Amino acid sequence: MAATRMPARASSGFFAHLNPFTLVRRLATQRELLWQFTLRNFDVKHKGSAIGVGWAVLNPLLLLGLYFVVFGKIFPGHFGAISDETPVDVALALLVGLTVFHFLAEVIVQSPAVIVSNTNLVKKVVFPLEVLPLANLGACFLNFLISLALVFLGQIIFGRGLFVTSLWTLALIPPVLLLGSGLAWLLAAFGVFFRDLTQLTQFLTLVL
Repeated sequence: MAATRMPARASSGFFAHLNPFTLVRRLATQRELLWQFTLRNFDVKHKGSAIGVGWAVLNPLLLLGLYFVVFGKIFPGHFGAISDETPVDVALALLVGLTVFHFLAEVIVQSPAVIVSNTNLVKKVVFPLEVLPLANLGACFLNFLISLALVFLGQIIFGRGLFVTSLWTLALIPPVLLLGSGLAWLLAAFGVFFRDLTQLTQFLTLVL
């Protein structure tokens, strides 16, 4: 009788971990740890450079300038969304789209090595592993928010100003976060067993 009950317990325990509400409750209890690791990862991304965290602001500004020069002046392009479209409109629209892409690409490239590169936490202490991919996602998301804020600022200073419809841009955030979270957990799990996944994801982001 005991032998027949064990698989049932194991099965129920497995499916309990797949319950999204259970996961959300666990993450809620670990929110302070998640925030600390997010800030640590954000600092590590810019550590050692002369400008430091300033690169989180400078990089989107450099991209905006590049898009304006290349796609606004050298190879003028347009989306045709409005009749009097300007090079600034094109550059800001490109920056919005590529900001979303760069966020997801960064998550895809970095996630496979998240658990492997933290073996001291995995092997020596009891640590909630689900926090590691999310902390890396959080650091990437901070860069995403900075870039998005610069888009709004550029629209106010150089563009046509902000309208109520501009706030629809914020509707990008929930689905992008959900997609990024799923990719982060999935790739971090597979990255433990397939070490070549890190190299493969770099190529896949170039294809994307």
